[in-house]
Amino acid sequence: MDLKNKIEQIKSAFTVSGTPLIKSDRFSQEEYDELIKQSGAHQSYCSHLYKNSKVFTDEEIGQQILTMLNTSSFNKDNLNDMFYKLLDNLPYKNENEEKLLFIDNMYKIIGWNNSENDNLLVPMDETFWKNFGSMPYVINDTDSNRKLVELKKRFGAAGAREIFGVKFDSSYDIRTVIFNFIYNFSNEWKKQQSLKIKKETLYSSIYNSLDEIEDNVVVKNIKSEAKKFYMDKSKDFDERCKVFSTHGENYTYIFQPIDRKLVKIFEAYNENNLDRHSTIDTLYIIEWWIDTLSCERSIIDFSKNKYHPSIESSDRNYTPSKEAVERLNRYYTEKLFLEGISEFTFDW
Repeated sequence: MDLKNKIEQIKSAFTVSGTPLIKSDRFSQEEYDELIKQSGAHQSYCSHLYKNSKVFTDEEIGQQILTMLNTSSFNKDNLNDMFYKLLDNLPYKNENEEKLLFIDNMYKIIGWNNSENDNLLVPMDETFWKNFGSMPYVINDTDSNRKLVELKKRFGAAGAREIFGVKFDSSYDIRTVIFNFIYNFSNEWKKQQSLKIKKETLYSSIYNSLDEIEDNVVVKNIKSEAKKFYMDKSKDFDERCKVFSTHGENYTYIFQPIDRKLVKIFEAYNENNLDRHSTIDTLYIIEWWIDTLSCERSIIDFSKNKYHPSIESSDRNYTPSKEAVERLNRYYTEKLFLEGISEFTFDW
C-alpha cells in the first residue's frame, strides 16, 4: 500500500457538492475560500474549511487511513449487541466516569488503542470523518456531476472506492455505530439508570388484588397504587398482570422499550401487518413471543434489513416444559413491568 499516495488523495478529495472533505496544507486559506464559493454549498457544510478550523497534518491523515483500512469487520447488529452489553454492565453511579470507561471498552472491542493488539490503531476522529458520508464512490469522466469531473481533472479528486476499496463501507458503518453510541450516551445512561433504580427498589402494596385497589383507591391515586402492586413481587403474579394491564401507563404512538431484549421483540411484533391506530396490549406481545419460541427455535434477525427484522425459525428436537415456558414468560414480563407501559397506539 502506497500510504503517501493515499494521503495526497484524501487531501484532494471532495464531497459530491464540490467542497473539500478535510482541511490540510493542500490548499491555502484563499483557495479554500474560493472552492467554497465555487461549490455553492450551504455554509453548514463548509465550517471545517473556514479560517482557524483544524488543519490535519499528513501524519494524522495517515493514521486515519490506516485505521480505516485495518479495522476488523463486524456485523452491525452483533456490534450493537456487544455495546449494549457494555451498557448493561455499567454501575450507573457516575455518568462522566462511566462514559470514558464505556468508550475505552468499545475501542478495545474494535481494536483501537488496544494494548493486546500488536498493531495499534488510532481511533477514528469524528471531526476528520464527518463529511465522508457525502463522498462519491467513484468519479468517472462520464459522470453527470460535471463539477466532480472538473475537480478530478484539476486536483486529482477520487472517490471512496478508489481510495479505500470495499473496506470503506464496513469501516464507515462501524464508525457510525460507535459515534451514535457516544453521541447518545447521556440519554441512554439516564434511561438505563432509571430502570436499574426501579429494579433495585423494593415495592410494597397494602392491597391484594385488582378489585381491592379499585374499591379503595381514589381515581387520582390509582396509577401510583397500581404501580406499587404490580412491582411488588410478593403478590400473586397473575393478579399483578391484571393490575398492570388495567392501570399501567399508555403511549399514543409506537412504544419502544428501554430494555434491549424487549426492543427486539417489540420491533419483530410490529412487522405483523398491524392496523394503524390499533391499540396494542404490551403483555400480549410477550405472550406472542413466548408462543413463537414454544413452537420453534426462533431468532430475531436484522441482517437482511436493519430497519425491518425477520424471524428465523427452525424445528426443535424437544418440547419445552410448562415450567420453562412460565419462567421465560415471567422473565420478560418482569422486564415489562419495569418499563411501566401496558398499552400503546400503533401510530407513527
